[in-house]
Amino acid sequence: MGLWVPVLVVLVVLGVVGTVLPYLAGLCALRYLSPALASVLALVEPLVAAALAWLLLGQGLGPAQLVGAAVLLVGAVLVRVADSGWRLAGVRSVVVRRRTFVGWPRAVGVAWRSEGSSPRGPGETGACPWYKVPSRHRGMRSARVRMMSHAEYLALRRFPALDGLRAVAAAMVILVHFGGPSWGWLSGWAGVQLFFVLTGFLITTLALREESRTGRVSLREFYLRRAFRIMPVYFVVLAFVVVLLWLRREPAFALLPDQLPLYLTFNNDLVAPGPLHWVGPVHLYGQSWTLGVEQKFYLVWPLLVFAVPAMRFSRRLGLALAAIALALGMTSTMGGLTVHYEVILAGCVLAIVLHDPRGWAALRWVTHPVAATAAALVFVCAHLALPWGIRQVGEVTAIAIYALPVVALIAAIAPGRGLAAWLLSLRPMVWLGQRSYSLYLVQHIAAIVVLSSVPTLQDGRTRTAVAILFVSLAMAEVLYRWVELPMIDCGRRVIGWLRARSDTTGGAEPETVTVPPVPAFAPEPTGAGQVPAGSRVP
Repeated sequence: MGLWVPVLVVLVVLGVVGTVLPYLAGLCALRYLSPALASVLALVEPLVAAALAWLLLGQGLGPAQLVGAAVLLVGAVLVRVADSGWRLAGVRSVVVRRRTFVGWPRAVGVAWRSEGSSPRGPGETGACPWYKVPSRHRGMRSARVRMMSHAEYLALRRFPALDGLRAVAAAMVILVHFGGPSWGWLSGWAGVQLFFVLTGFLITTLALREESRTGRVSLREFYLRRAFRIMPVYFVVLAFVVVLLWLRREPAFALLPDQLPLYLTFNNDLVAPGPLHWVGPVHLYGQSWTLGVEQKFYLVWPLLVFAVPAMRFSRRLGLALAAIALALGMTSTMGGLTVHYEVILAGCVLAIVLHDPRGWAALRWVTHPVAATAAALVFVCAHLALPWGIRQVGEVTAIAIYALPVVALIAAIAPGRGLAAWLLSLRPMVWLGQRSYSLYLVQHIAAIVVLSSVPTLQDGRTRTAVAILFVSLAMAEVLYRWVELPMIDCGRRVIGWLRARSDTTGGAEPETVTVPPVPAFAPEPTGAGQVPAGSRVP
């Protein structure tokens, strides 16, 4: 029957039992029945989730089930801990108010609702005599979970959950590269598709918001920001790879003159496996082909959609959909390479739709915390079903379809609502996501260091991947601190100088507002790309 079937069963059952249904049941019980019933649900639900996890894991369904069940069980526990309205035998109403409890998202906090006086005294409830409703909350009226408005979405300057998503993709990539066959079920190679969709969404969102502020998009500043964000780290790592080949006296070093020009001009997506790809068991710089894909997108997309200021929503959306159709139509003649442009453009379509009031009205329901959690579960199921999908329809078609659940996930977590967005916005996740670009580029250099220093790790097991991850993080931190951030700051100063010069000379370039440094990601076939630090959006 295949491994993916029990995986989906475990994820869906534990996800529904551990998060969505108990939360809704508790809300209904508190509103329409009695606090006592809500207390019973709060006590029984974690036990049911634990029993299901024990039962399913006891069947020996494999590591995929172990990881999926553990993650969702921990998620259920976090719901109980974070949501102050679900305390043992507590009678506090799970009613939304604008306050954060134990890191729970601001829009999904909990508030007390006084149940009125009882024989035990003012502010006490019959079901829980030892708990008094705080006086500041007595008489507070119930409120429903409020979905985000379009104005609130446009006011967001950071998408921290998207950094967390990059962190997850980066970890998947390293596990699948160096963790051995036991991690094949994870489909970590699809992490690059996550980065492609993120690239299209964030780059287009930044451009649309700049156009809303200034009336147009400065193409000169756009290309300068991309250049200072992507090129410095890319060329530093490329130089290090060339020197490493020379120092190791690799025979492939003699072939560099033929292929190095393609790497220098970001045409590495057209390079067949060669000297910069494989050195022994290590894939040195072949993963940088994704930068070739992205650079071509950066070159063409702004000219296509933003060269004409204030283009109508319908026309801009039509151009994006036509570009997707063209990319899919060319897959048969380009060896499937153009499907990656379809994935990037899917993120662009999402950005265009969410930026327009009509599009936002159609997708606003996704900002509800329950809907966001459901979208995250759908994405997990779709991701784990990738191997089955490839067997059914082929790799190119499966990748094209995979872009849809990724788009749904980004639409759900970008506003920062729901459990998935909260988990992805945790500081360690954001920290890793901000360094994912450098992490992706240096992972194979780190592998050489680890495997040369500790030969016993060449068995390609989980411990190998973990060791390489830590060494890669150390290298990525150095690049992030000493190359990425200084060069982004340098690019901002250059843009500021050009604006001042344009103002002084009365040039035709109108003044535009500086956008915060937005690291463009370099999506990767297995790795992490990056956009703004903290996924900033002006």
